[in-house]
Amino acid sequence: MYEAFYSLEDPPFVLTPDPRFLLRSKGHHEILAALLYGITSQKGLMALVGDVGTGKTTLCRALLGELPDSVQSALVLNPHLSDAELIGTILDDLGVERRGTAKGELLATLSQYLLAAGSEGKTVLVIVDEAQQMSVESLEQIRILSNLETATRKLLQILLVGQPELEEKLKLNELRQLDQRIGIRCYLKPLPRKETYRYVEHRLRIAGLPGALPFTRSALGKIHQYSHGIPRVINLVCDRALMAGYSNRVREITPTLVTSAVRNLEGGRHGRNRYTRTWSSGGKLRRAAVVAGALTVLGAGGAAAYWGGWHPGPLKLTGRLAKPAPAPAPAVSTPAATVPAASASPAPPPPVAPAPAFPAPVSPPTSAPMMAPPRASQNAVARPLLPPTPEPTATPAPMPAPSVAALASSSSPTVFGPAVPAPPRPLAAPVAPGVIPPAASSLAASTVALSAPIDAKLSSPVLEAQRQLMARLLALWGVRDASADRVLAAWPTLPDGSLDIAGTAARYQLAATYLPSTSLADLRAIGLPALVELADAPAGRPYLLRSIGAETAALISPSGEEARFALNSLDPAWTRSAWIVWRNVDQLPPDPWQAMNPTVLTTIALRLQKLGYLTGPLPGTYDGRFQQAVRRFQKAVGGLQEDGMVGPRTTMALSRVVGGRFSPTILEGGAQ
Repeated sequence: MYEAFYSLEDPPFVLTPDPRFLLRSKGHHEILAALLYGITSQKGLMALVGDVGTGKTTLCRALLGELPDSVQSALVLNPHLSDAELIGTILDDLGVERRGTAKGELLATLSQYLLAAGSEGKTVLVIVDEAQQMSVESLEQIRILSNLETATRKLLQILLVGQPELEEKLKLNELRQLDQRIGIRCYLKPLPRKETYRYVEHRLRIAGLPGALPFTRSALGKIHQYSHGIPRVINLVCDRALMAGYSNRVREITPTLVTSAVRNLEGGRHGRNRYTRTWSSGGKLRRAAVVAGALTVLGAGGAAAYWGGWHPGPLKLTGRLAKPAPAPAPAVSTPAATVPAASASPAPPPPVAPAPAFPAPVSPPTSAPMMAPPRASQNAVARPLLPPTPEPTATPAPMPAPSVAALASSSSPTVFGPAVPAPPRPLAAPVAPGVIPPAASSLAASTVALSAPIDAKLSSPVLEAQRQLMARLLALWGVRDASADRVLAAWPTLPDGSLDIAGTAARYQLAATYLPSTSLADLRAIGLPALVELADAPAGRPYLLRSIGAETAALISPSGEEARFALNSLDPAWTRSAWIVWRNVDQLPPDPWQAMNPTVLTTIALRLQKLGYLTGPLPGTYDGRFQQAVRRFQKAVGGLQEDGMVGPRTTMALSRVVGGRFSPTILEGGAQ
């Protein structure tokens, strides 16, 4: 009803498990990668556990869409089946004709089909939803099905999907054999605050939202506070809030409207939230029981002492109540370890060594290493450093650099005279997330934001120019309130007084990557708006690269004025450094080539497969087939070094192509 009012093409917050609306956060990618790894490597039994409304079914639908062509799948939605009915349902979903009605006959039919499929190189997957509702007898039948195997491989891959009660049921003594056979366990947790914001925006973008979000940040905070990060509850609240906004004919959803939506959902009921509950582990429950028992004993002892003649003095409470911890992010685990997803902190966390998100990868053969040695190439990110001081020469004194107006109006390929131009000053460089930054004590001395003087902090006008350009750049990504004065003043700065671009981008769930030495061809290949500067003033002049064509490029100044430059005039006049803000949908490291692990490899392979550059099955190592797929993508994008290595430039170009019409682009005509 409200779709047209908010310029939406589809209902954004439907409760059906549409995989289009799945937010592919880091935790979701780790789970998908782990499950795909388990399926393709014939692990046999796997389990996906998540509380009510966390999106297990939607994740399974997405998994089915990611399966290679060599995998056949069957989805069992009814957990209340007898042994024979379970086998019959699997045969029906696989399209296999039943031969007989007895359990033995059905099992023989399934076994013959699995042997034939295995001989053809095919894999058969069975997904059982709501597995916590299955009887002990049916779960025991699952164990028997998992025993269908040859000497070298499992014939049937089984994924049990259920609520935390499934974990408790698997602890039963009669199911210990089944529990022991589960090779991969994945845990889908509620979304943290930052991911809740991304989730709401993601669904609205998929539904066709063209401009800024209708929800204010404070309204999104209220939604997370009520929903505790459970996607189903987020959908309910957002749907009612948009309906309330439509009824009141307001296009901005405020916390007041969210509160009204919550009251409407609760139906006037006060007290405990009916839609959410805390998922406590068994250890926490046991500790709670111990505490309750201790309080009972103390209460009984206190009562006896009181009636025995002892009377306590006034009770004093000291200290402060602890704030509740934020909801944990999704995690993937093996029987030996659990790896949590990204933190909900708005600022990038301290860099740590990347760890596999699922069982430790099998050591690849020497001929096809998983991690290649570092290389010094155009596709690698370096820490921003000041350019080396040029050696003194006997050339005449340099001529003054031309003004911006002269550059814009010039059509001559020669801008500078024979004199040697002064070396450009690099952009400010808090290092991109995942790259180790310089020490705080040397940051101001080794990096300068937008050509600030090295020995002094930036003046207010220069910092204000940086903020205005950053606000314009964020607006291209749909950030609604980026230009408000109170918002600009709250953005973080570096020790030298310049704007912390990476920290500011992280506040809006965006990534920022610094390229200390790049070219216009690189920026065209990446295809995303960039912050650049022209070296035509002592402090440099920052600009926003908004579009680039075959012969010209358009730059926007902090005041909003647009100037178009001939590329042969612009190329020698800029500092060769750039900041690029982008949406890291797949939660990849800034330089995957230097942080390659099975999770990163599978995530990139899935994207390349969806884009048509890689055919199944998915590679298990960084082999020649994977590198060839990367080269195809690099060639199709154009301008990238076709080396088969997924460096920062290739990563950002891939994110732009994946984002499609939801990512701003500098390519004229909106080419992807």
